[in-house]
Formats: sequence, C-alpha cells, structure tokens
Amino acid sequence: MEPAVVVAVFGRQVICEIDGELLPSRVMGSLLRREGPLAAGDRVVLERSGDEGIVRQRQERTSALRRAPRLPRRPPLVVAANVDLVMVVLSIHQPAFSAGLVDRALVLASVCGLEAVLCVNKWDLARADDDAALEPYEGIGLEVLCASARTGAGIDALARVLAGRSSVVVGHSGVGKSSLLERLVPGIDVRVQEVNQ
Repeated sequence: MEPAVVVAVFGRQVICEIDGELLPSRVMGSLLRREGPLAAGDRVVLERSGDEGIVRQRQERTSALRRAPRLPRRPPLVVAANVDLVMVVLSIHQPAFSAGLVDRALVLASVCGLEAVLCVNKWDLARADDDAALEPYEGIGLEVLCASARTGAGIDALARVLAGRSSVVVGHSGVGKSSLLERLVPGIDVRVQEVNQ
C-alpha cells in the first residue's frame, strides 16, 4: 500500500501521482459508496496491480472547494480537495473583463472558507483607466496581482504568493490560465490556444 495524490478524475478511473510518477488507477466501488466521488487533490492510499493502481482508501480532507449540485437533494460536488488558495485569473482586454465568473468564484471560495487572490493577466495590454475595474476588489481587501504571461512581468510576485501552497486556478476561457501556468512551471506542457472570437 502506498500514499498518493489524485491529479485527475474520470468517474471510477483516476490518475494518481506517486513520487512524481503518474499512475492510472481505479477506485474500489466500496470506497465510492462509503466516501463518495474522489476529487483532484485527494490524498489516497493505493495498491499497485500491474501497470495500474487500486485506490483502497481516501484520507481525511483538510479543505474542499465545493459547488452546488445540479440536481436537487444531491450532495455538493467537490471540485478540488486539500486546497489552500483559489487564484481567480481575469483579463481586462482580450477577452474583455466580465465580473460574473470572477464574483461567483470569489463567493464560492469564501463559502468554502478558502483564501482567494485575483490575478490580472495580460497587464501589458492595460490602458490608463483600467485600474478602476479592480478598485471594488481592492476595496474589500482582496490581494490583486497584475502579470503578463507574454512578457513575464509580475510572474515572480505571483510565484511567491503560490509557493508552498496547493492552489486552484479558475477563470474565463482565454484569460491566459495555461500561459501563466507554463510561466510558473516551465515544461508543464499545458495546451494553450488562441482566444476564441
């Protein structure tokens, strides 16, 4: 039996990380019935069986990012487990800033008792009056970091905030989440695409 961390979930099939190695694994039905579905970040105990693992136990969660269920009378869906920080990424331009998802993510983090920070990516495209869009967030004491994955500006400050923490990165499509992750963790090989019109 070995300790591992779940990094991806596909129903009863999961991918676990053990000492830097990724191991496709399956979750015992009895564990699912007892504990419910696993989530990325869950710490588990597994048994190796050939080229795969069999997850036998989920360790106690220290925290969880949960969202409301889609169907009534269902338990909340755990999106990520054992999280220290929620980093909400936005851009002011390309794509244009939209407060809806940002505000929902901040409320969700607060309800789950998790710390949150805002990261404004593509700050190299900012205009003189763009600070006004951030004032409400700074006004409530939220830490706002401005960065540019393209130029590298602000990446060191962002890395210091994230260092040693298990973080969830959320944001609209096209704001540069993958590009930021590639700057922060060189060689991570995240799929990056052009912004959809």
